[in-house]
Amino acid sequence: QGAGIRDSVPLDVKQMLDSMGSSTHQRNQKVIQRSLWCAWQNGLLKTPQKEEEPVTIRVYLPNARMENTDAEVAKLRLLRNENVAELLGIQNSSSHPTPAFVFRGDLTPLSRFLKSRLSSVKENIPRILHEILLALEYVHKKKMVHMELNQDTIMIDENSIVRLCGACKPKMAALPPNTAIVNTGDFVYLAPEVLQGELYISTADVYAFGLLVFEIFIDLPFK
Repeated sequence: QGAGIRDSVPLDVKQMLDSMGSSTHQRNQKVIQRSLWCAWQNGLLKTPQKEEEPVTIRVYLPNARMENTDAEVAKLRLLRNENVAELLGIQNSSSHPTPAFVFRGDLTPLSRFLKSRLSSVKENIPRILHEILLALEYVHKKKMVHMELNQDTIMIDENSIVRLCGACKPKMAALPPNTAIVNTGDFVYLAPEVLQGELYISTADVYAFGLLVFEIFIDLPFK
């Protein structure tokens, strides 16, 4: 648990979750970025030198059904790669079963980055895809997966560099009891075997990456 992070990150996990409402489609785009099982919020961390450092905070949503993240945190602390966001520490909350993960940098979802008006966005796409692959290769070698890999969960820093912050241990996907009545767009990036109840492993990331590439180049999101 990073020294000083619990007291210095201005984050109320319960308030963050309550502000999003119950639907995955109700998002506060100025503050909250939400996916199936996680939510992100940008913030500031006060350093011992009284300076403010930009950070990105990730928290598991209640529907992820996560009860203990100790092993995941231990593995995240050891990740050192240019295209994987650095974990600075965690922040516990008495109102939420799992801690908030605090990563270095003011990170932006790829979906938002691609919609920017920067003339170099399209020129950067091949490099960005290559960096995603390099990050996934590194994460997989560490016996972890990204899980839920898509334009909303891939993060880009202020220098347009990929910084993945969704690495986790392989696990079963937390799916609704009746998948026949949910919006398929919510789960389209999940491999068929994951939707059938099998463990989410590295091959499921590869499946999602293939859909991501196709989606970007035809400029049309899957639904």
